[in-house]
Amino acid sequence: MSTIRVSVAQVGTPKFELEPTMAKLESYVKQAREQNSRLVVFPEAFIGGYPKHSTFGMVIGARSPEGRQEYARYHKGAIVVPGPVTDRLVTLSKENDIFLVVGVIEREELTGSLYCTVVYIDPDQGYVGKHRKLMPTSTERTIWSGIADGSTLPVVANRDGHRISAVICWENYMPLLRSFMYSQGVQLYCAPTVDHRDVWQSTMQHVALEGRCFVLSACQFTRQKDYPEGHAGNDLDGGDPEAPRSLGGSVIISPLGTILAGPLRGDEGLLTADLDMEEIIQSKLDLDPAGHYTRPDVFKLIVNQTSNSSA
Repeated sequence: MSTIRVSVAQVGTPKFELEPTMAKLESYVKQAREQNSRLVVFPEAFIGGYPKHSTFGMVIGARSPEGRQEYARYHKGAIVVPGPVTDRLVTLSKENDIFLVVGVIEREELTGSLYCTVVYIDPDQGYVGKHRKLMPTSTERTIWSGIADGSTLPVVANRDGHRISAVICWENYMPLLRSFMYSQGVQLYCAPTVDHRDVWQSTMQHVALEGRCFVLSACQFTRQKDYPEGHAGNDLDGGDPEAPRSLGGSVIISPLGTILAGPLRGDEGLLTADLDMEEIIQSKLDLDPAGHYTRPDVFKLIVNQTSNSSA
């Protein structure tokens, strides 16, 4: 098919609890399906939660018992991939005939280490892969301490042959990672994030123009009331439960940098756009970052895709 309708869901994780989160995910998948979307992208850390403002009781050289207890509670919300939760996502995908790209907090079953991960769920093939965030920020690494490697960098295809990948939040500032995705022919470049800054829009437009691909960025929108009891942000803004924390900014962008939907700010919601896949080829008339602009006689990209873990 030369045209595909896609959606991005701008949502937050309710209290970091699995069942309310799955209920919200199911609601947005059904909304996307009612709009005849074939693919829907959910934000970074949607299942499991993004612990904005949490310190987990850590300072350099010291930890607190309360912080360790908070980490244990957070760890319980992480999921094994693949596992029972991805099985539920497979059922949801098949029932609604829609491809899912979902940000999760993954728990490695053997060691217990946590990863910020994206899972790919195909309505025909089920669970088809995952991408573990290679480079969390310095603060995120204190909790997402699992060391991701190059073995989870898939570009997967749906039934129509559209090539799909996900690059998570500030990974989009890693030029060589972007280059690898372009070299794999990515067409639907998904960017789950919690970065709500205005400048993020510039990054997303740059990626679309640079990669000559469609960019689908799903950002969280949250208020303080969405976080668990005792969360670190509860005392900010006078303890106002309605105080915004993640402001959104989800967006869908064409290969020539045109904004097709969004950016959505100030509320949860679903963005939907029709993508004419021929625009990718049209955009490569004058720039192909993995083709006639690569100069392999000058530059070479080497990617280590071997696994260094037991997962």
